[in-house]
Amino acid sequence: MNNKIYDKLIFELSKEGRCAYSLHQNGFQHYDIPAALRRAHKAELPEVDELTVVRHYTNHSGNNFGVENGFYPLGSCTMKYNPKINEEVANMPGFTNLHPLQPADTVKGATAVHDTLRHCLSALTGLHDFTLKPCAGAHGELTGLMIIRAYHEANGETKRTKVIVPDSAHGTNPASAAVCGLEIVEVKSTANGMVDVDDLKGLLDDSVAAMMMTNPNTLGLFEREIPEIAKLVHDCGALMYYDGANLNPMLGVCRPGDMGFDVTVISDNMPAFVMQNEKVDVFTTAADAICCDGHVVNKVGTFQNAIVAKYMGIPYFVTGAPDQGHPTVDTVHIEMRDPNFTLQAMGVRTAAEGVKGYYPAFDITPPHLVSGVVTDLGIYSPYDLHRYFTDGHIDEHNLVV
Repeated sequence: MNNKIYDKLIFELSKEGRCAYSLHQNGFQHYDIPAALRRAHKAELPEVDELTVVRHYTNHSGNNFGVENGFYPLGSCTMKYNPKINEEVANMPGFTNLHPLQPADTVKGATAVHDTLRHCLSALTGLHDFTLKPCAGAHGELTGLMIIRAYHEANGETKRTKVIVPDSAHGTNPASAAVCGLEIVEVKSTANGMVDVDDLKGLLDDSVAAMMMTNPNTLGLFEREIPEIAKLVHDCGALMYYDGANLNPMLGVCRPGDMGFDVTVISDNMPAFVMQNEKVDVFTTAADAICCDGHVVNKVGTFQNAIVAKYMGIPYFVTGAPDQGHPTVDTVHIEMRDPNFTLQAMGVRTAAEGVKGYYPAFDITPPHLVSGVVTDLGIYSPYDLHRYFTDGHIDEHNLVV
């Protein structure tokens, strides 16, 4: 970004009299806008020329961070890259042309998708119901805390304004509580990285609205005292909130609802369990690189998910174009990050002595696990990607059947 020239707000670039675009002459009859609907004062808009507008916003757009232009080592619960085909499905006219006020009997298909997903999530978590309204993880956290606050207010307990958060918590936990207008109270962790139950006992009273927990916690450790913690919190009249950021390892083993959690947000993937239990038809991802010999380089986890898909008899399709810069997998260099990051948290070692870490930036899925490569020219076999560069059209030989 050219911060020397374009580090200003658009209003700071405004010069009186400048104009980026002039509207066409009104070709319709003139109508007077009722006085009650007219501005009392001129709209305070910047006055800039077209070139300044284009340069300003194009320059700022370069500050947007995403998986298309950079790497994030740990990722965020809801930043995980979704294949482009998911966007295409979401943009199907059956979804995009819906109107929130159209008759219910005209949206039965969308309603069935909505209700089926709600019921599946309830079964997976052991909770009674779900809302799909939140648009992201932090938005879901805020929604859950607002529900908790409304619950206490409905019961006449308006003094419950405190939320207990472990000192190892994900940063959005206290942030969401603060946005909800609640007071954050920190509970300490023990030397082994778990919630200190004795410290918790001294924090519980009738001013506590909820306790927020992630399991496995942010240190990657399974909180073994949750049944006792949930009982203590419930006994004082408060509720338990489960951050679903690390829900993957829990699926098929235990459910948040069975552990005593009252509210949760799901923001992670759950491939193996869902492939086994939810009648998945196809597994698909994008890729950081698709080698011309059919090997797929993508975020860590893609390889193991492809293995699960193969085991379950589910086809795996990868979306993207083969990379001529990588004719074979031998040309790919996988960055090995500092393994100590996997053994510690905030400078404190959480793994037992003698345990060794391993931290690759990506993994590689071999072509025998790939059913097809979805490109702008059609679907190719991973063993026939050289044809992508010679074909200028789609024919039956491109397609995988």
